[in-house]
Amino acid sequence: MSKTTAKQINPEGALHKAISEITDIIEKYTDHIDLLDVIDIVDNLRVLAEIAEGNSKSNVAVA
Repeated sequence: MSKTTAKQINPEGALHKAISEITDIIEKYTDHIDLLDVIDIVDNLRVLAEIAEGNSKSNVAVA
């Protein structure tokens, strides 16, 4: 059995703000979107967040 830990996104960061805004839009129109489409959107947001977090860690400047 493997444990997975959820990565936390900086609540002050641009990524968190973008995800919040997209989530607000999804909530507004959820009645008109199939559940599987909502799941796909959320899953893709998670992937983008992981990619963005990985890129921000690899772009650290060395003094």
